[in-house]
Amino acid sequence: DFIDACLYLSHLYLFSPQRQVLVVLYQEWFRVSSQKESQADTVRLYLRQVGLTTPTLLPYVVNLTDGNGNMALHYSVSHSNFPVVRLLLDTGLCETDNFNKAGYTPVMLAALTAAESPDDLEVVQQLLKLGDVNSRSRQAGQTALMLAVSHGRVAMVKLLLSCGADVNAQDRERSTALMCASEHGHTHIARLLLETGQCDTSLTDKCFYYIKCRMALSACLTHLLEYATRYYTTKSSGTAMQWLVSGPHTVD
Repeated sequence: DFIDACLYLSHLYLFSPQRQVLVVLYQEWFRVSSQKESQADTVRLYLRQVGLTTPTLLPYVVNLTDGNGNMALHYSVSHSNFPVVRLLLDTGLCETDNFNKAGYTPVMLAALTAAESPDDLEVVQQLLKLGDVNSRSRQAGQTALMLAVSHGRVAMVKLLLSCGADVNAQDRERSTALMCASEHGHTHIARLLLETGQCDTSLTDKCFYYIKCRMALSACLTHLLEYATRYYTTKSSGTAMQWLVSGPHTVD
């Protein structure tokens, strides 16, 4: 049915196909290519048959999107199904910088994977070289590097850096990858970023002054609680916090 649908569409304008034919094509392609358990051999067979019978439809099939704006490439990357990712990329037809409706490209999704084996990393590197590693997500404006850093994906951070990821790119909160590493406590990744010699440590984000104020307030409250703890044991009853919020007091 899949090949028959392709043959039928090859004789029509793609902008006005018969609905039922498109439904068959759509359902069958995503069933075969975009499941967690999708098999590379099966996907290879489908790609080969389309290429032989209706080569003009191959770009359309490879880049077909579902209701969420996801292509087979989005799904295979998300599932860490790297053999299928390789097959799709090897067609030379993948639109690697396509955003899904959530605002992410396949490159950004790859940054979240736990690819570690040499074969998997080779496929990811192929994707990174074909796509824009410095593209920003639609909602928060994060780059693939920021996503990898935030999720502690060391191997992906190294790979992104080797493929030209901008360490000083800022998201909509003006945070950088280094700030993300610091925020999440990934000191080993922060060291990797600093070792590039490219980090602009003078950059600040929108939270910079807020954090400094919070730190100052925290220090102040710590001092007051220490005093209250000493005070209420001799002059009051209840807890130190209860004494502290009960009203104005003079601190010696």
